[in-house]
Amino acid sequence: MSINKMAIVAALVLLGGISLPAAASKQVFPGSVCENNYPPDSSLGTGIYRTYGTTRNSSSNWRYIWCPIDRANGSNSSGATDLEISVNDPTGDMWCQATSYNRYGNNIAVTEMRTVSGTGRRIIDFGSLPSGYYEGYYAVFCVLPSGGSITSISVDEP
Repeated sequence: MSINKMAIVAALVLLGGISLPAAASKQVFPGSVCENNYPPDSSLGTGIYRTYGTTRNSSSNWRYIWCPIDRANGSNSSGATDLEISVNDPTGDMWCQATSYNRYGNNIAVTEMRTVSGTGRRIIDFGSLPSGYYEGYYAVFCVLPSGGSITSISVDEP
């Protein structure tokens, strides 16, 4: 491209004559961002450990885990274009649900319960998650079987 053409393109971009697509943002969080949904001194609060980037259920019973997800773009009102959670499921019975909240904590969009067939390391893929609200946030709720763990969460936003 000649210098004259580059100068014209640069001028159009600077003056708003050409709009460039917004850059997408991919964030990956360790599973240790997840927390037990119950206090540690309750019968449902025991056996959850956060170590080496994972949240793991070492109890012999099911445990209920909540994972808040930081948004890269708080002014985005179109939601996440992709949300995935990496898990280790020794039983094949783990399930999770993703929710989009507004800034006041009211749920706006809830995905259907998601599971993955088989056991071992798996990816639970929620696909897109609508937001619809400026400065809202996302969270994932999971039911972990004994020995189950959450290893990472990946979210893409426009």
